[in-house]
Formats: sequence, C-alpha cells, structure tokens
Amino acid sequence: MTEWIVNIHSKLRRRIYYEEGIRRQNIIRQEDVIWWEDGIRQEDAIRREDVIRQKDAIRQIRRNNEEDVEFQVRSKSKVAVLEWRAWSGFLLTNVLGDYGVRIETDPFREFPSELFNRVCDSFPTVCFHINLSVRSRLPLGVRDLTNRFVERGIYVVNGLVQDIRKSTLQAHLEAIGLSSLKAARSGPADEILFVKTDLNYGGELERWLPPESIAAASLEHFISPDIGAYHYKTVERKALQESIWTDPSIVIEKYVTNDEDSFYRVYFSGEQIIIVKAFASGIIKKLTNDSRNTNFVLDLESLKAGADNLPISATLQKDIVTFVENTPVEFGCLDIVHDGHDNHYVVDLNLTPYAGATGKDDVLDGFLRLGITNPSQRKPTRFLDSPLAAG
Repeated sequence: MTEWIVNIHSKLRRRIYYEEGIRRQNIIRQEDVIWWEDGIRQEDAIRREDVIRQKDAIRQIRRNNEEDVEFQVRSKSKVAVLEWRAWSGFLLTNVLGDYGVRIETDPFREFPSELFNRVCDSFPTVCFHINLSVRSRLPLGVRDLTNRFVERGIYVVNGLVQDIRKSTLQAHLEAIGLSSLKAARSGPADEILFVKTDLNYGGELERWLPPESIAAASLEHFISPDIGAYHYKTVERKALQESIWTDPSIVIEKYVTNDEDSFYRVYFSGEQIIIVKAFASGIIKKLTNDSRNTNFVLDLESLKAGADNLPISATLQKDIVTFVENTPVEFGCLDIVHDGHDNHYVVDLNLTPYAGATGKDDVLDGFLRLGITNPSQRKPTRFLDSPLAAG
C-alpha cells in the first residue's frame, strides 16, 4: 500500500512538473510573441517616421521650388540694383520702391560668377548705382560686366558711363555742342572764378577709402588733400597760383550767377524728365525747401516739340534735350546755372542723386520709374564716343 501511495505521489509530482514546464513554455512563447509584436510595432513606427520625414522633405523641396519660382516670377518685373554706398535716402531707392532689389556690390572686387548667373536668370533689368565719380579702372569692371549682361538680354542702366568728373563733363558738353564753364588761364585779372574738386561732392567718398582701394581704382591723383565738399571757393584770377591750374584734382570754372539766385535741377530717367526751378542764395547751389521751387514734369518728346505753356526758356529746353539725347546715361540729374540772360550751363552730372529736401513723392517717383521699367519710355543709347564713356 505504502509503495502504491509513493508511486502515486511520484506521478503527481511529475505531472505537476510537466504542467509547470508547459506553462513556462507558454509564458516564454507569449513573451516571444509580445516581443515580436513590439518589434513589429517599433518597425512600423520607424517606417511611419521615415515616411513622415520623406513626405516632409518632399513638401520642403516643393516649397523651395515654389518659392524659387515665385521669386523668379516676382523678380521678372523688378530691377536688380548693383549698389555701393547709395541706398538709404537716395532718389533711385524712392523711384524704384518695391520694384528695386538691392544687391550690395563691392566695386573693388570682381563680380562673383555665381551671382552674375543668378541675376541674369532672375531680372530683366540691372542698374549700376555705384557712388564714385570714376569707374573706368574699378576691379568690378563695370563696362565689361555691362557687355556681359547685354549679351544675356538684360537691359542695363548706367553701365556705359565711366567718368563723371567735372573736367570730363566739360569735354562732353563741348563734344555735343553745349557751352561749359571751363575757365581759361588767360583773362581779366579781376574775373571771379570758382575753384572746386574735379570729383563730385568734394571727393569725400574717395578720400576716405583705404589706400589699397584707392590704388586698385587708380584714384591717387584725383583726390584733393586740401578741398572738400564744403570748401569750394570763389577767387579772382590773379590770386590763383600756377600749381592750382596744374593740379589734376582741381577744376577751375567761370563763376555764373543771377539776380534772383535761381538755378535748375533736372532729373531724367529714360525719356521721363522733371525740371525743377530752384532758389538758393549760397555760392554752392543746393536744393532746399524754398517755397518758390517749382516742378515741371514732362517727357522728352514734349520737350523736343517745345512746351510753350511752360515758363521755361526755349533755349533751356533745347539744351536739356541735347544733353539727354546725346549722353550715355539712363538715370541721373543735372545742375544747371544761368546768368539771367538766357545763357545756361550744366555744372554737375550725378548718377546717384540724393532724394534731398524733397524726400519721397509717389507721383514723381512713379513718373521717373517708367523710364527704367517701361521699354517704351526708355531712351535709346547714343554717342558712345562720349568722354563720359571713355576708359
């Protein structure tokens, strides 16, 4: 009996061990299933994240392409302005407004080829807005760069003009049949003459350039160490020393004035012209907020036809037409003085005029903008043999 009971207990234990083994195997299998399912879920999660990342990348690429296309569409009606020290407060900035895209440009370095291609692909019009009187020897290579733009079908504003020093302007005026204020060494000893720098605005920008930039652009002999923008002076001929006459940084002009202290500022953009009759009592004529200042707005064809209704002499109108038509400049302004007896003289040409006291005027700015952006109101470039384009 006892032996039988022992056998029964032994079988029960084996049965229990067997069942526990089965349970453990089941547990292990269940855990394996759980781990397997977790692995599947993790792989699915990774795949989903990969898909999400791929979709995000595709969307970003599409956005970039759309932005690039949108940029090109927007820029196709805009003007790339290759600018150096001539942006805030300058007339062109106001004239172009949202149509102008500023591209800060170092005139003392070559223009990057990648940027050149980008500009050609994105803009139909390029404007050089470099605030220097002499451009012909700049490392930027304005003339060559202009030719390359033109070869790519780009319309270029102020790319041909290379030198707007007062002596060069005088030579240009003589070449196109207009009078200049160039003074002769011989003449009445007591005649009042005007001593200025040959560079615009007293050569102030050029004077403060680093020596390496001055050397790179060959400006050494054009910068006066003695006369600045606000130190022009009138002197009698007999007081001028020989060294003043031979100084390449100095220009000597006849001094012309009139009883009403008036002068003319002429803005031109393509065939769009604004003539300002202005008043200033100082020897250096600057545009101010004088209440007598008057704007006359017209296009080149109207001026050529003779605008009889304007209180401006026919001689002055003819002189302005001659200059605008025969000068390799698409945008700029002139200062014209007169003697009160219908004799007028262009004394200054500025390619980067400041907006000045007049500030922003949406109507006048929009009028001038058409001369750049509207092909029908651009002027054809003539007289490429001008001294202004030499170099």
